Amino acid sequence: MKNTYLGFPLLVVLTACAAGPSANSPVASNRVVTDVLSDGATILGRYDPASFTTANARKMASFSCERAILASFGESDVDGQRVFQATCRDGTVHGAGSGVNFERTGPNSVTYSSVFSLNGKITFAEGDFPL
Repeated sequence: MKNTYLGFPLLVVLTACAAGPSANSPVASNRVVTDVLSDGATILGRYDPASFTTANARKMASFSCERAILASFGESDVDGQRVFQATCRDGTVHGAGSGVNFERTGPNSVTYSSVFSLNGKITFAEGDFPL
């Protein structure tokens, strides 16, 4: 019975991640959301072009890449927001299923919060990120 209760918090965290911000749905104007796709190298993201530039989005996408190097970047307008797809040249830092959300804190800065698996455990990281 004890094991059932230990698994419940993990289930809640995974459910919250699945229902949380996603590049597939509209985001608040002060946020940029990125998700690493199942290939472990492609990043899908979304942002409001009234609040962020393409250069900002490229820099935020590269944050998930090994050595912060993108191989490609493209974007399109969807429902008044920009959706972008980027590919990391050398793969991503945390692999498939990871994601990073950025939130504006000033004219040239944002904070990031990321979720990823590390040694089989769901891990969170956060910090400041200069634009």
